Amino acid sequence: MTFKVVGGTWADDTTEKTLDVSRYKDEDLALTLQKSDIPQGTPDSSHTSAGEWDEDPNEYISNRTITSAKTFTFTFPEKTLATVTTAPDAVNPIYNGSAQALAEAGAAEGGEMRYALGTETAPGTDWSDAIPERTDAETYYVWYKAQGDAAHLDSEPKPVSAGITPKAATVTASAQTVKEGESIQTGTQWATLTDALSGHILGAVTLTAENGKIVPSAAKILDAKGNDVTGNYAVTYTPATLTTLGKISHTVTFKVVNGSWDDGTNADKTATLTGLEGDTLKLTAEQIPAVGGKPNGALKAGSWDVTPNPDTVITEATTYTYTYALRDAYLVTVTNDGHGAGSASPNSGYEGTEVLLTAAPIPGYQTKYVNVGVYEHITDRCCDGGTIINKKIPKTGDEEPLLLWAGMIALGALGLTAALVIGKKRTARK
Repeated sequence: MTFKVVGGTWADDTTEKTLDVSRYKDEDLALTLQKSDIPQGTPDSSHTSAGEWDEDPNEYISNRTITSAKTFTFTFPEKTLATVTTAPDAVNPIYNGSAQALAEAGAAEGGEMRYALGTETAPGTDWSDAIPERTDAETYYVWYKAQGDAAHLDSEPKPVSAGITPKAATVTASAQTVKEGESIQTGTQWATLTDALSGHILGAVTLTAENGKIVPSAAKILDAKGNDVTGNYAVTYTPATLTTLGKISHTVTFKVVNGSWDDGTNADKTATLTGLEGDTLKLTAEQIPAVGGKPNGALKAGSWDVTPNPDTVITEATTYTYTYALRDAYLVTVTNDGHGAGSASPNSGYEGTEVLLTAAPIPGYQTKYVNVGVYEHITDRCCDGGTIINKKIPKTGDEEPLLLWAGMIALGALGLTAALVIGKKRTARK
């Protein structure tokens, strides 16, 4: 007798067994089966245990006999697939720094739902009834299937794309003002991170000067433990204003006319004031040349067209001119009382010019000088026997004579009016 099994194996892992009939004396004798003659089978993984015989051999135990070759076949029925009745939906939560479920649970019939993370094309091997959770913001592939029960096979795995959505954050540059030719500040203190999770900080940032703006980029965000979590953020960059202070320069020129600077030179002097836009430029006292003590010829100290001053703000190229002044010219008037003649040479001049006064009395008279209105400013120089004598001009009415009819008088600031009085000769007082 032959026993075959379909969809499984007998206990000895074979699929066909032949009954040993050697115990019978005569091949023509009828065979009666015993319970132990009927093999027991086990279904394979794709078949259920609820199989059946095409003809039940148990009916040939004791009450039926087998008189010819016979085959009994036991068939395990093929399992059907479990069914996913509700596929899981992706959740796509926003990054919050903690692990979050990637999908909502699905439902199955003929088994239970199972989940595993994998790639876009294949699932992983760690199937579980728990929905996968992840922390970092990226795309994940959650594979799912209905894991069949004893009567069902697993359904075909399928993926659903899910992910943690990056959290929005903003990196804003700080406005800066720099001098022309200088570089901007580039440290993280010159940018601000906003809308990040508590404890997350700006670890690095690139700041670039572009067209009057400070443009941030390439930010690095760190969590409280110093881990780089930049990939978990969708960073928006906000530029700031860059103010560049241009260099300014103003030249101040000093000119002198009709004389020299006090240092003896007469060439133009210059002072260059430099700074940055917005700076206040002023001369220092040391930059203003000393002047007024070296006039040319018959000149005197003059004045500036505009007086340079350390308090004056210089906003452009500026020229200051110092001009020495002409000394005032004065006339010399000599009068007499009718007893002689008087003259002055020269009869005009500048302050300090020496004037020779000459007296020509008629016989019997001598001269004396009378100062009219300029006593404090005039002295004469008279000669007496070849000796220089300095005397003040006598006031009007003073009878002291001067023995020489000629004298030298220096013009004062108010000029000179001298009255020549001729008096009777008498012995001069010593």
